[in-house]
Amino acid sequence: MTDTVAVTPAPVAASPAAKKSPAKKKLTASKVKKTVALHPTTAVMVTSAIKELKEKKGSSLPAIKKYLAANYKVDPAKLAPFIRKFLKAAVANGTVVQTKGTGASGHFKLPVAEVKPKKKAVVAKKKKSIVKKVKAPGTPKKKKLTTAKKPAAGEPAAKKAKKSAATKPKATTPKKAPAKVKKPAAAKPKPKKTPIKKTAAPKKNNLIVLLKPLELATSVLCADKKATISIVRPIISSLLSNKFKINTSDNELTVKFKSIVSNELSERFGFGIHNDNILIGKPKVSVFACLLDPRHKNLNHETSENVKEHIRHTVKSLIQSYEETSYENDHGQINKNTTAMDILLGEADISYNEFEQYISEIQINHNLDPCMWWKEHETIYPTIAKVAKNILCIPASSASSERVFSTAGNIVTSKRNRLNAKNVSTLVFLKQNNNI
Repeated sequence: MTDTVAVTPAPVAASPAAKKSPAKKKLTASKVKKTVALHPTTAVMVTSAIKELKEKKGSSLPAIKKYLAANYKVDPAKLAPFIRKFLKAAVANGTVVQTKGTGASGHFKLPVAEVKPKKKAVVAKKKKSIVKKVKAPGTPKKKKLTTAKKPAAGEPAAKKAKKSAATKPKATTPKKAPAKVKKPAAAKPKPKKTPIKKTAAPKKNNLIVLLKPLELATSVLCADKKATISIVRPIISSLLSNKFKINTSDNELTVKFKSIVSNELSERFGFGIHNDNILIGKPKVSVFACLLDPRHKNLNHETSENVKEHIRHTVKSLIQSYEETSYENDHGQINKNTTAMDILLGEADISYNEFEQYISEIQINHNLDPCMWWKEHETIYPTIAKVAKNILCIPASSASSERVFSTAGNIVTSKRNRLNAKNVSTLVFLKQNNNI
């Protein structure tokens, strides 16, 4: 009895040790399950990121990291080495294609070529099945021999075979018919497009040729550093007589364009029918400025002799008025340059002599600078030079003044709105004359 009692307590002592080990195993298993439940593996996450990003050139490593950080509870900095290892291994296996870069850097894309051969295989199988079915109606004689031996039971089977053979060729024949109908429909729109292109191109070319001289005229008349007021009438007269003269070879579009432009220019600047309007009242500055320009002083652009005489008379009266003011000082006294011979014999008509001598001068080339010519001949024609300086400085258009306003607007801004007026004028002057 004592032996049995001594044996029983031994297993009781061993039971707590046995109970402790499964408890530890359960705790470790629960911990492992919790960590796995937070996010899937890097392979699954990276492949899903590449799929859903859907970039044509492939997804980059930083883009994949951003996607993982946004959609999974993951720190991309800690997972960076695992992502690189997976990408290298996937590129080596062929599960991921690397479009750019080497190693883990670059752009990655899932292979698309695996989907295409499946479709081709399906189509091939279908074709094979269609070929087999077509062969079946080609051998009806063998089936008829078998059905002839069986008197009653084989008759319905033969009828079914005939029906299936009759229906199958009907399904194959209509597929070829629409393919033949589509070919002439595609060829019809081609001849319609060609005549439109052929007719539109010459119209554009004609308009470009007609508008080119107008573009050159505006660029010359809007210049800043050249005398432009004396060029207005010579340029307009050359446009009317040469560029916009209607020829027999012109088409309807060019004739219409030339007639409209020539009528507008002649009415605005007084050429042709409207040439007599210059004689009424005082002429415009652009009319008599040509006489003070040594390039156009012969007035070859004017067709009427009455207009030429009228221009010469107005310029001569201007020179006389300037000469009278030059003889008197600011205080109204007689000029000290008068000599004894002038007092005894009378003062010579200097203005008349200067004007006649200036008219007899040879007209210079139109490419030369009139300002330089007047600088060289200022001592020979002092009074005419003063008149020329005051008139030739007038711009032909408002483009130069608009440029000055735009520069002033760039200088005086919302952040620099307290500048003095003198400082603004000096800054504008320096900006406009910085190339001198």
